[in-house]
Amino acid sequence: MGKKKKKKEQKLIEKNIKTKEIRRAIAIPQNIKSLLFYFVFFSVLFVSFSLKILFLNQIKSMPDFYKPLVGTDMETYDTYAHKIAKGEETLLFTKTGGILSFAPFYVQFLSMIYSIFGHNLYLTRVIQILIGIIANIIIFLITKEIFNRTSALITLILLSFYNAPFMYEVTLLYTTLFILLFSLLLFILLKLYKTNFKFYFSIIAGIVLGLCCLTRPNMVLFLPFIFLWLLLIKVPLKKLLSNYLTIVIISTLIISTITIRNYMLTKDFILISGHGGRAFWIGNYPRADGIYSYPHEKFAEVEEKIEKMKSEGKLKKPSQVDKLWYNEITSYWKKHPKEFFRLYWSKFRLFWGTWEIPNNVDWEYFKSWSSILRLPLFSFGLIAPLGISGMLFSLKKWRETSLFIGTIIIYMFATIAYFVVGRHRLPVVVPLSVFSGYFVYYTVVKLSKNYRYAIFPIFTFLLFFILINARDIGRFFHLQFYNSGVTEKISKKMYQIRDDSGLWRGRQSSRLLSNMIKKDIIFNFDTSIIKYVYLFISYQLYSPDGHINIRINDSNEFKIECQKLDYSGTPKIIYVPLNPNLLKLGLNSFVFSSTNNNFFVLVDTYYDYDRSSYKEGEKDWNYNNLTPYSKLHTNGEYMIRLIIEVK
Repeated sequence: MGKKKKKKEQKLIEKNIKTKEIRRAIAIPQNIKSLLFYFVFFSVLFVSFSLKILFLNQIKSMPDFYKPLVGTDMETYDTYAHKIAKGEETLLFTKTGGILSFAPFYVQFLSMIYSIFGHNLYLTRVIQILIGIIANIIIFLITKEIFNRTSALITLILLSFYNAPFMYEVTLLYTTLFILLFSLLLFILLKLYKTNFKFYFSIIAGIVLGLCCLTRPNMVLFLPFIFLWLLLIKVPLKKLLSNYLTIVIISTLIISTITIRNYMLTKDFILISGHGGRAFWIGNYPRADGIYSYPHEKFAEVEEKIEKMKSEGKLKKPSQVDKLWYNEITSYWKKHPKEFFRLYWSKFRLFWGTWEIPNNVDWEYFKSWSSILRLPLFSFGLIAPLGISGMLFSLKKWRETSLFIGTIIIYMFATIAYFVVGRHRLPVVVPLSVFSGYFVYYTVVKLSKNYRYAIFPIFTFLLFFILINARDIGRFFHLQFYNSGVTEKISKKMYQIRDDSGLWRGRQSSRLLSNMIKKDIIFNFDTSIIKYVYLFISYQLYSPDGHINIRINDSNEFKIECQKLDYSGTPKIIYVPLNPNLLKLGLNSFVFSSTNNNFFVLVDTYYDYDRSSYKEGEKDWNYNNLTPYSKLHTNGEYMIRLIIEVK
């Protein structure tokens, strides 16, 4: 037995020697490696920039490219920046006065571009693309500083071909500028730690953090987080206090330029923006779904309450109004604590989901204008599971990575406290991508040594991939095996039958002009146990003229006068009570027509059961495109549902 064992050991040694000899023989010289590395580095940047410029040229013909849509944040930023550039306004002391409702630093940034290059929206977008590339390089440097340059190069590749920035870099929103500042802040804080807390890095960190707060006000939460991080990595007390106080003082001085401006105009203490309470209400009101939704009727009630209290002298300051919006929600949660947990669980799932939730801009809309966005680019559904896996497998370097792990956690809570939308979530990709590049490198190294070493990392990645992509995976299986739609219990005796996601995915709507639309709904309830049935129609209406016709199962017809509906253009719901006997087991059809050319039915693009269609004249029902009067080719289902109350 001893001789056999020695022979095996000898063979293993010989095999290892041969392997090493082969590796030496095929090894690439160091100078060639460096050349190859920088060739890939600059090639990635060049290809990414070229694709984004090509994308920009493809969307030039969009109707809102040179003139942002009225009522959007893009229009607010563009209009205000243009006035500043022309000298009609100043950022600090406006001629109109009042509280700022937008990110002041981004407006100042835009006004500087307009002052130098004129009101050139094409060039402004090119500058933002370049800013996005600079941000990617900073994140590359962060990854290199913590891990190695191979991990950093992988991170750069993932970011350069990540789909969401293609859209946000060409929109007049603060997202791209904020990602640059956010990346720079994390890089400076990392250098502060790596250089044993050199004082000048604290000064730079304070400046960048102040600008971050003026770009996205909820970044003030980063001030206490930095203190906790310094405590966690056990910085000596003297260094901790001197560096932290420097960051606080410098950032506060920058923020105070707007705080002083607000006080001089309103005689009230408002740190940056005075609309946080309103935004908090919109993201947390009763029956909120976690995304930015158009406020329901309760919003108007709160506004009336505020106006009444103002007239009675009970609300004299803007900060009191802001506080009242917050109090409305916290009071509701005290009475309904379960609602709080339901809502924040929903927001958590949305934050870590694959849906690029639209707000001011819509991924599906941009994709319809550009073939670039239809390429198989990287998405949040890939980068997030890679990043979380990398975070777990890099815990040995916790002192370097704790800043980025903490950033992911604090940024998530700062976002879901209000509402989840794609452009607000995007900055969390900065720390996630650092871990993503490392995880790919780590797994490949393990595979190259022995495939068994890579089993656990790959399993971990697949687990998080399934969890994050669960909705999309679930949708696939749901359409395959449960094609009768969604029947859900919404209270003890109430049920909802729907074919849509419940979240208006895709944000499209179908206009009723000379056409009719049809929604088929599968009904599987015994009518003898039904107490009430309501037909819910999600719609938009822009004028009070005419009426809407609804025909049920080709016989019974209803008429709804448009003047009785909300015609503000915001998405609303019509509640139509129905006699349960009008419905039958199985497929029921609801056909809609209108004498009002400004009536739209909302379209959800998440599911497609082929139970929504439109018809023009004598043509056949068309199930392939639900928005015939739009450039978009939209598949999905009309947001028309049945609500049933049983006895």
